[in-house]
Formats: sequence, structure tokens, C-alpha cells
Amino acid sequence: MIILLKNTCKRGAWFYEKRFYCLLAAVLMAGACICVPVAEVKAEDGHNIDSYDNDDWYDSDDSPTDMVLDLSNVTIDKTSQPKRMQEKFYDCSSLVWKSYHKNGVNFGMAYYAPVAADMGKWCAQHKKLVSGGLSQANIQNMKLNPGDVMFETGQKNGRYKGIYHVEMITGYIFYGFDGNGKAELGIQWATGDEKYYPMGQMVGRP
Repeated sequence: MIILLKNTCKRGAWFYEKRFYCLLAAVLMAGACICVPVAEVKAEDGHNIDSYDNDDWYDSDDSPTDMVLDLSNVTIDKTSQPKRMQEKFYDCSSLVWKSYHKNGVNFGMAYYAPVAADMGKWCAQHKKLVSGGLSQANIQNMKLNPGDVMFETGQKNGRYKGIYHVEMITGYIFYGFDGNGKAELGIQWATGDEKYYPMGQMVGRP
């Protein structure tokens, strides 16, 4: 752009006088291209929404699973247990609770997120568990839904089934086809790609 503008300035007695204006025009035009304002889409609570238009992130006509999937893509800035209920902070259970709370599900606590173990206990008591849990069979047969929540168990913490962590499922990852032409799938999680080996972990469907 600068080269083109400089070429429009004819060489002559007035060249040096006009050169400044040619270069200035080029800088201003380049700046206009760079400084186009970018709209930042935010949820009503101020959190950034990744890859969602402002009209799409929350729709009263959405199914519960759609709404949970939308809300699970909310980007919250920092992980903090002491500040887990504050805006832009979360831990594993408050992230799940905040997402479901928007959709009218609060795991038995309307104003404060319970710990992961209490969420798991609530799912069990209300018969909201997925048969087989996080198993390879359930993954390959796509029996798990976006919005399902997986509980890590077995820790000696005195809590229900020793649950110490909860994570939300947001969808599937397609890795390709095996030698028999069958799709190989993995799980996409709200906080990142697959990172849990399927061993039948407890899965709730609130």
C-alpha cells in the first residue's frame, strides 16, 4: 500500500514536500485496517462466550442439553476454591453447578455449589446415573450426552463413594477409523480434551 501511494507522487520539485503526506495517508489507511473494533460476546453474568453469537448463547427454546452445552463453553478466568462462587472464578464443582443452575438444576442447593461428592450423591438419590458410566462401550456407542457429568471416585476422604472430582462432558472427539472401518471416538470435556481413561467411572445425567 505504501509503495503504491509513493508511486502516485510524481518526482519533481514538489516531491519532498508531498512525500510526507503520501506516507501519512498510507499509515492512516493501514491503521484503519488494523484497528477495526472487535465485539466481545459476553454472557449476562459478564463471562466471555467462545464461538457463540450474542443471540445464540441463551435461547428459551433450547432443550436442556443444548443450554447446558452452550453454558459449558463459558470461559471463566481463574480456578480458585476459596473464590469458587465469585464471578470469573471456579473449581470443578462450581463450574458444573453454575452451568446447570442457569438451567434450573441446582443439585439440591439453590444458592451455593455443593462439593463434587454431594453432586454425585444427589444424582444417585434422584436416579440420574448413566448405566455403565464412563466406559469404552458407552463412548463408542455414543451413549453419553453433552451435559453429562463424570465423577472420579475412590479417594479416602470420608465423602460419598470417595468422590473427589467432577467434570462435564461436552461432546465427542473423532480420531479416525480402525482397521475394520469403525469410528474411534473420545470424549470432549468442558475444560479441555480427553484426559480421563474410561474405567466405568460414575456418570450423572442431571
